[in-house]
Amino acid sequence: MRYQLDMPDQFSNIALSFSGGGYRAAAFHLGCMKCLHDEIRNGESLLSRLAMLSSISGGTITAVLYAHTLARGGSFQDFHERMYVFLKQDLLLSCAMKKLNDADSWKAYPMKQRNLINSFALVYDEMLFNKATLGDLFDARERLPEFAFNATDVDHSAIFRFAVSSGRALIGHRRSKVTQEAAREIRLADIVAASSCFPGGFEPMMMPGDFACSEDSPLSKLWTDRHPVRLMDGGILDNQGIESVKLFERRMSNEGVNPYIGTFIISDASRKGIEVPETEVPVKPPFLLQWSLRHYQMISCVLAVLSAVVLSLFESKWIIIPAAMVLTVCLLWLAAGYVLARQFITAIKGIVSEESPDFLKDFGALQKVPLKYVVRELASRLSSIGRLGDVFLSRIRDMNYKSLFGDSYWRERVITNYIYDLLGKSSDSGQSVELANKMETTLWFSPEQKQPDRLMLDALIEAGRVTMKHNLESKKTG
Repeated sequence: MRYQLDMPDQFSNIALSFSGGGYRAAAFHLGCMKCLHDEIRNGESLLSRLAMLSSISGGTITAVLYAHTLARGGSFQDFHERMYVFLKQDLLLSCAMKKLNDADSWKAYPMKQRNLINSFALVYDEMLFNKATLGDLFDARERLPEFAFNATDVDHSAIFRFAVSSGRALIGHRRSKVTQEAAREIRLADIVAASSCFPGGFEPMMMPGDFACSEDSPLSKLWTDRHPVRLMDGGILDNQGIESVKLFERRMSNEGVNPYIGTFIISDASRKGIEVPETEVPVKPPFLLQWSLRHYQMISCVLAVLSAVVLSLFESKWIIIPAAMVLTVCLLWLAAGYVLARQFITAIKGIVSEESPDFLKDFGALQKVPLKYVVRELASRLSSIGRLGDVFLSRIRDMNYKSLFGDSYWRERVITNYIYDLLGKSSDSGQSVELANKMETTLWFSPEQKQPDRLMLDALIEAGRVTMKHNLESKKTG
């Protein structure tokens, strides 16, 4: 497309989007914001010119906390300190596991499912938001730019936006609209959890059940004649948060301001390419995996018969007690194996098809395969499934960027801030950049990443800051 546009001033009405990527993204984006806050143009901080912020997954932790801090009248320094302390404490996972096993923690949330993702939501609320809701952000709208915290409605294959705007932005999406009155009760902690609820790691969050205060609340009543929808990680459909910014621009264009955004900054913590694991030297499997399940069943049968014979021939308790224990274990093993196998086959039939489970007739053949081969094949399949997510996200990412840079309406106004931009380049922060690019997509830091001489949190923040500064300078001179 080609447009003849009267372009706005550069860095007027800045739009900013934060990608997903767990703690890697949350900390990298914090560094990006630090740079924008410190960068002064014409006597103003660039961050003060923020008109719209869109966030996904791990980036939503940073974005929602920033919105909450501004709503309370706090400064950027307040926000930075709160975010830094939260990440450095690194208590999210351990506290969530404790919440999951503590029945008392759930009494105040009668609508919530008791599961891991809601445990995370309870911890976010306790550590960051203190029961704050979207209503609190609506009430402080004059102090806030526009926000779009993004999740995915997996039932409708649509982005589900938790929007904070002047009242014109759609909350939810067209097939699952949420009125501002109903949205007021949605907790900020639940928004963060929904946006970062990645498949495989967490269960879906249910709208309205996991978000509503009670059965007769406005949000619950809004869904009276609707089917509940499952919300998961926003990165499933748009891991860079680009689409929400484009919708914001379209809405402003409809109101006669075209174009509105002066600069669109995409802070992207996606690592460069998909890492290919090194070929490992085959390791000899443990001795116990050399045999098949059928071998173990036969051994159990033989031991059970021998134990029964011993019990019938001897009367000494020193012989009877061990024999009885062996017989009991063998019988339990045989019974458990039969029951678990039947339950597994039944579950698979229900998932695949009740009408055509013919392939399961040969499932018993697996019992004759040595366990070392079964374990190896399972590991290979799990590894392949795990990589599908990387391939999918990479493909969606490429499509979004091609759509953006292939459109002359946007091309000259976009600044990308990739976590790998300075990778391999000489700079004072080269070590931080190298370290930041080794961080996995997790919601915790490993013990090694907390070592004082290689603190991953500080490396990520510094990488975000220096990379953003580099890209701002490149835009100025480009």
